[in-house]
Amino acid sequence: ALDFESVPLIGREKEVSTLKTCFSRMIETSSNEKNNTFESRKELVLVAGKSGSGKTAVTRTLEKEVLKHTKGIFVQGKFDMNTSSEPYSGICRAFGSLCLKIKEAPAEVLCTVQACINEQLGNDVDLLLHLIPELGDLISVTANDSAVKDLGADEIESKVERLRFAFRVLMRAFSSAASPIVLFLDDLQWSEVSSLQVLDFLMTDAQNENPLMIIGCYRSDEVDENSLLHNKIVALQEMTDKYKFHLTEIKVGHFGINEIDEIIATTLPNPSMDATLDLAAICLKRTLGNPFFVLEFLKMLHQEGLLQCDNNSNSWTWDVDKIDGATMSTANVVAMLHDQMTKLPHQVQALLQCAAYIGSTFTESTINLVWTTYGRRLVESKLELTAALLHFILKEQILEKADNNTFRWVHDKLQEAALSLTGKRRESFQLDIGRTLYYGLDKQQVEVELFTIVDLINNGNVLRLTEFASANLRAAEKARDLSAFQSAAEYAAHGIGLLKNDKWS
Repeated sequence: ALDFESVPLIGREKEVSTLKTCFSRMIETSSNEKNNTFESRKELVLVAGKSGSGKTAVTRTLEKEVLKHTKGIFVQGKFDMNTSSEPYSGICRAFGSLCLKIKEAPAEVLCTVQACINEQLGNDVDLLLHLIPELGDLISVTANDSAVKDLGADEIESKVERLRFAFRVLMRAFSSAASPIVLFLDDLQWSEVSSLQVLDFLMTDAQNENPLMIIGCYRSDEVDENSLLHNKIVALQEMTDKYKFHLTEIKVGHFGINEIDEIIATTLPNPSMDATLDLAAICLKRTLGNPFFVLEFLKMLHQEGLLQCDNNSNSWTWDVDKIDGATMSTANVVAMLHDQMTKLPHQVQALLQCAAYIGSTFTESTINLVWTTYGRRLVESKLELTAALLHFILKEQILEKADNNTFRWVHDKLQEAALSLTGKRRESFQLDIGRTLYYGLDKQQVEVELFTIVDLINNGNVLRLTEFASANLRAAEKARDLSAFQSAAEYAAHGIGLLKNDKWS
């Protein structure tokens, strides 16, 4: 079988070098005793390219460099296509991972962070506890609702300032004890205004003299001149001199025939023919040089028997003319992945659909709840165990382990393909998954996952159910209390739309 996990990063030497240069500049400036300022200790790197171009793979190459430092930490937060209204989602996933890393750090690091947070944040820590549940475990406190809701609507500006202060103090606490810290924010094109404001908060914090690097990846073809992200990038570019941080932009493009040929030579060791250029030419024509599409195209050729391994000679063979006649362009890679997924066992397909709606990352307990509660509606036979199905999916390289209890999609396009399996049932599917989580999780878990649950229910086009109008109200209040006013307005408007006419009389 083909082993795509072991394929090295090919054709991205320039992009990786630029990324490492930014990291080295931050480290060297921080350790330079002659320079006692913090001018260049913050690095913001924006990596842009089309979906499948390899932005995430390029960024993750830096993790090994970070971990060479005893106290270095590399964490990732990912924004989700299904929960674009959820305030601070990717930011809080990254900070949540930071909390887990700090909790596992040596006692001196943990104690330093805890002391800094307790001394400097005070009651304002409650603002963050509602956003980052892992923080409560780190400092052994629980959220106090009254501390967040004690300000009236006329004190909005004060709330924003408190939240700005809280995020800054939290990062100061982390970066003072663990260094260097690299914060990787993936899929920024799905971020909302509140999350983008946090970039301002962190990059313009003059009191944080510790090294900090934030890397943001986004799909360049989904960001136009009128988008929130584009406007934020322009604003950040204008801030670099005043706040003394570096901003570097990296463009990740498609492959040419030479890079594709190298991928083939690496993926198909010991090819039976002397040259692989003919196959590379077909791959280029069919995939337009998109790296992820190339790998998926090769995987599809293997599954269809168009790439075959001779076990006796341990060499790979193919018929170029046969491949050319049997395949078509994969400009729509989701359609190709969809076709491949329909060939998987039925229960695997059903579980993938459930997982796709839960989000870009999810815990085993959450998918188990959805599967054991809702999965029986999708399959006629006895439900297979969640763990067994997940094990199969991991082997198929559709999902991967993020940590011991958390899974994530290997690529966004795989999640999109799984979503497409539901076809015309998409709205009802989202509503059913949302309701399953709403009724199946305990009250505390519902509050933690409230934005995700309400987004699913809203996208499911629920019609005038007063109960979910109240859920939208809670989401609006929670977003308002977190100073995410645009999200609050959207939830409030949706909730009002769910009310029956007699509620207004």
